[in-house]
Amino acid sequence: MISVPISGYSSGQICSPAQTNSMHCHSTQDTVILCAVILSAVLLFHAFLHQRILRMILNVIGVAGAVSIFLIPGNLMPMCMMHTMRCYTLFQPFVRIMTVLICLVSIVNIIRLCKGKKE
Repeated sequence: MISVPISGYSSGQICSPAQTNSMHCHSTQDTVILCAVILSAVLLFHAFLHQRILRMILNVIGVAGAVSIFLIPGNLMPMCMMHTMRCYTLFQPFVRIMTVLICLVSIVNIIRLCKGKKE
């Protein structure tokens, strides 16, 4: 999950720095990066907990957060009008792939925690 905020301002950046920040996609990119940082913090907190129920709750939050971030670019927030721009060809697919992977990992963790021995 940490790769979403890191690449948001590096290789996955929507437009070049020379372009103005007045386009819709820039606020979409900033929103995705902010949500990804918050979700990363929540999911990293999972490593420090030992109670099974709290770990499950954090994984459910991870699934809900990943689904929310999946829907931000293009659905919940507007992007460029042209579908050939970087926000559609690079940023949106990257965000969608990463959020699907995060969602799958969280679901596998939930299943693993449900099958684990009871405390």
